[in-house]
Amino acid sequence: MADETLHKAFTMWEEISRDPDNWAAYISRDKFLRDQVSIREEAREEGLEEGRQEGRQEAQEEIALHLLAQGVDIDVIVKATSLSREKVEELQKQQQ
Repeated sequence: MADETLHKAFTMWEEISRDPDNWAAYISRDKFLRDQVSIREEAREEGLEEGRQEGRQEAQEEIALHLLAQGVDIDVIVKATSLSREKVEELQKQQQ
């Protein structure tokens, strides 16, 4: 059965390849599918990078919260975490 299926597939391929319109349609469809794969991969990579950035931000905020709990000066926390002074002050208010 596999031989018969392969034979049919090759026969269809030969027929499609002979007709320039069919061949152009095939090439166009192939390009479309490849573009779709590329778009999905790029979106996935962008999503991963956004997730990493969010994770870094959350980690810095958690560190700031621990430092605030220890009574560390806000200016020191800003320098240590690269968070804005406003963000650290906001975290301080949340903690109270």
